[in-house]
Formats: sequence, structure tokens, C-alpha cells
Amino acid sequence: MLAARTFHSLSPGFFRSTSQLLRPSNSLASSSLLRNVWKRSVVTEHMTDMEGRSRLADQRLRRPNSPHLSIYEPQLTWYLSSLHRVTGVVLAGTLYLFATGYLVAPLAGYSLDTETISSLVQQVPAWIKVPAKFAISYPLTFHIFNGLRHLVWDTTKELTLKGVYRTGYAALILSVLTSGYLAFV
Repeated sequence: MLAARTFHSLSPGFFRSTSQLLRPSNSLASSSLLRNVWKRSVVTEHMTDMEGRSRLADQRLRRPNSPHLSIYEPQLTWYLSSLHRVTGVVLAGTLYLFATGYLVAPLAGYSLDTETISSLVQQVPAWIKVPAKFAISYPLTFHIFNGLRHLVWDTTKELTLKGVYRTGYAALILSVLTSGYLAFV
């Protein structure tokens, strides 16, 4: 009943214009389109919710990353960003381990005071001490110089591609030189 009322309320001009659209056309394109209108290209199948989730998880496992990471050429900025994060984690982890050891050592009967650590370091031969000091100081110096690089960027300086690479190489060179100096001191 509602459909009939709506149908009668439309103007007669509407039916004339739509009747022209409904007339069959002799063109090849429209006949091929009409032939495929009623074909169903998607086949559905009944499955439980668990089966559907399982199939979806399987499809997601086989789906490649888009865009795939292998199409990108590695850049200096990638490496420096990763190294900055890694050195931050190493420094924080070292601090937490030493602080925990400092607190637990007296309970185990050991002492980690300055005098004990200094006497232990003096007993180590120089051929082990110098590379060890470099390995210990490099994460700290790199993290400091790369952090200064980020602070320079915060002032909106050196944000061009050339400036980013210039500051990146400067952070690498300064951290190697500073760590080398600290290793031999």
C-alpha cells in the first residue's frame, strides 16, 4: 500500500524519462553489460564463525606487507635512528643492572664501591682495557651527539636532506673521536 502511494505521487514526466532508459539498446557494449548483470561472480559458502576467523587468519599470514620493505634502499638516517634507540636501551639497561648490582652486592657479601671497582680496573691489561673503554664509551658519546643533533633539529636548523646527512656524519665522527680519546685516557 505504501509503495502504491509513493508510486502514484511521482510526476508523469518521471515515467517518460525513465521509460527511455529502460528501452533495450542495440549497441554491443550495452548488450554485453546486460548479459552480465544477472551473473553472480562471487560464490559464498556457509561456515561457522570459528572457520571464518581461521580462514581470515590464514589469509593474513600469506598477505605481503604493502609496500614491502625490501623495495626501499637503506639510508644513513635509518641506521642512525636505529643506533640512537639501541644505544639508549643499552645505556638504560647498563644503568639499571649496575644500580641493582650496587644494591644487591652488600647482601651477597661483595662491595661495588669506587675503591673496589678502581682496583679491579687497574688489574686489567691495557690491550683489553683500551677496547673495553671504547666499547663502553661509544654508546654514551653517540647517544649524546645524536641527541644534540635532534636538539638542533628542534630549532628548525639543518632540516634539509643535505643538513640531515651533514649532522649525521658529524655525530658519527665526533662520537668515534671522543670515544677514542676516552679509551686512551
